[in-house]
Amino acid sequence: MIRSYKYKLYPSKSQEGRLEYILQASRELYNSLLEMQKARYAVEKKFFSNSEMSRVATGLRKKYTGVHAHVFQTTTKRLDLAFKRFFTHRKDGAGFPRFKSAKRHKSFSFKEYGNGFKIRGKKLYVSGVGNVSVRWHRELPATPKTATLKRYPDGWYVIFVVEITEGPDKADKTSEVGLDFGLKNFVTDSNGTKIPNPKYFKKTLSRIKHVQAELSKKQKGSRRYYKTLHKLQKLYQKTTNQKKDFLHKLSRQLVTRNRLIVLEDINISNLRDKQKSKAAKRTLIHTNFSEFVRMLQYKAEEAGTEVVLVNPAYTSKTCSACGHVNRGLQITQRMLVCEACGAAMDRDHNAAVNILRAGRALRQTRREAARLQS
Repeated sequence: MIRSYKYKLYPSKSQEGRLEYILQASRELYNSLLEMQKARYAVEKKFFSNSEMSRVATGLRKKYTGVHAHVFQTTTKRLDLAFKRFFTHRKDGAGFPRFKSAKRHKSFSFKEYGNGFKIRGKKLYVSGVGNVSVRWHRELPATPKTATLKRYPDGWYVIFVVEITEGPDKADKTSEVGLDFGLKNFVTDSNGTKIPNPKYFKKTLSRIKHVQAELSKKQKGSRRYYKTLHKLQKLYQKTTNQKKDFLHKLSRQLVTRNRLIVLEDINISNLRDKQKSKAAKRTLIHTNFSEFVRMLQYKAEEAGTEVVLVNPAYTSKTCSACGHVNRGLQITQRMLVCEACGAAMDRDHNAAVNILRAGRALRQTRREAARLQS
């Protein structure tokens, strides 16, 4: 299993200057290669391959002293992948590679441990920078394969890619749970437990508006403008970090306790198009259902938990007691009172029970199909 681990870096002033220098070298290489690609296509109607760009990058490297070769190699590979995405996924909206400004180019990478980066005690050695202090808030499970150094509004981070060879945790878990995503509550489970939406963005919205008003009064490009812009970026970053922390903790709690987790297979882009009310749009900003599902799936793989996605159609309107579909149920009605049997239940709790039931049935069908194939 391939996993990534992110840690905060605490470089000195001189080290931060070196990191910025390497980042600038990576950006200038990217832009130079892109310009060459466009120029060649204008004349010959074809592009350079990755190996051809690598040879060009080797020549350009002489301009930047102290920058490791891997930085240029990974930058070249990044541009090559950007072209491949454009040609294979442009129907899905992938755009032609663009020139990178200092604001948009924020990271550079090393592709081999011990060659450009290495952990030395409690510090991280980075070629051309030196030994940088790191906040090791959790232990690395194995020697990292690659490292990406990225600049965020609140400072520099390192992202290690690690290959985990251990099998899933075989802890004895018997619980099974269905989860229904909601607007007021982030999720409601099949046991009736509601997890409120923390709405971090809403809590900091007044501060963000205040800083945005300050920014609008500053002359664009001035020192005060960039100082206020940095303050605004840090507020957005804080909100993002809080949201990710909430999603990580909740997903870890669920996979630790349950052997089966059943979720709605929601198309988030379609949901955004369908939700017309301001309240619904605001809630979609506060939540990140697709990110939560992604976290659940990779954590479940490590924990030996099964995650099943089911069609959410009629899960809210179907009575979990008798199976009758209450087609007259409106979105504003938060309680389901069954027209057939009279059972009354919270709408989201009822949906979660139906989701769990559908997930169990789907899992059984898959097992039967696998048994027949074998």
